[in-house]
Amino acid sequence: MKRAAFAVGILFGLMVAADYRQESTDVYSHASQEAFVSGCEHGGGSEGTCRCAFTWIKANVSKADFKAYIHLVTSPSYTASQTPPWVFTAVESCLGR
Repeated sequence: MKRAAFAVGILFGLMVAADYRQESTDVYSHASQEAFVSGCEHGGGSEGTCRCAFTWIKANVSKADFKAYIHLVTSPSYTASQTPPWVFTAVESCLGR
């Protein structure tokens, strides 16, 4: 249950971060990080867990893949089954922080 709730937080964080994708060519900018963490916290994650997840994604996911996923999540046709495995890996590696 906690994993699912945090995954929703991650998705919300990505949707909020999408607001910054057109303003910055760096999807891992400080503004994107803050938007992601804010959205993730709003979705139920702790600040530590949310920052950890963003850090994990930044270290392990290419900018192109992250940007493509932000675009996918904000698409009206998005379904959870399209979530790439690295999202869950980031979530699981950061729970409890």
